[in-house]
Amino acid sequence: MSQEGRLSAHQRERQQQRQARRTRRKARRGLLRWIALATIGFVALALIVGTMLPNLVPTGGATQTKALSAKERANGPGEHLVDQGANHIPEGTAFNTYNSTPPTSGSHWPVPARWGIYPEPLPNERQLHNLEHGGVNMQYNTQDQALIENLKTLAQAQRAFPACLIVAPYTTMEHPIALTAWGVMLTLDQFDKKQIEEFVKFYRDQGPERLSCQDIGQPQ
Repeated sequence: MSQEGRLSAHQRERQQQRQARRTRRKARRGLLRWIALATIGFVALALIVGTMLPNLVPTGGATQTKALSAKERANGPGEHLVDQGANHIPEGTAFNTYNSTPPTSGSHWPVPARWGIYPEPLPNERQLHNLEHGGVNMQYNTQDQALIENLKTLAQAQRAFPACLIVAPYTTMEHPIALTAWGVMLTLDQFDKKQIEEFVKFYRDQGPERLSCQDIGQPQ
């Protein structure tokens, strides 16, 4: 083969090598560009999820409402009563010195009732544990079926029902309606949707035992 032919073949080989190198560099740049874009996308997605997650996660479960300050609580709705403590007494033991009817604090049994609607009264010593967990009890002493149904319907319309709420009769209290939370009671002579909802919203998940009332109570 002539010198010219050999040079031409050599040149073609070098040209092919240069082309192969350019192709590899281009592929590497493409890969790096893809990795950079994927990283940026992942970081952006993480930021978006981190921003939106508190609004997407339901309030049920263990998430707890920020505790009210003593001043905020003192200015809340209802009659504020002297706190009689939260001692646990053996199951079935009666405690007869509560300072209100229904009670809002004091000694009680170690197992709460399940949240929800009851056809029969709950023992004082049972329902108090629900208040300790931040529950709100909505109790009635009336034969007015319309009023009773209004209470039930209102309770069922609250966020995450039945968590944190009990509706039940209480046959020995003076007023037709009594709402209780830990250390506070609101009595009503007639159904008042606005006052009831304000009470529930203010005191729900605000018990002295800092557990979320949205963790369903144990069975009786």
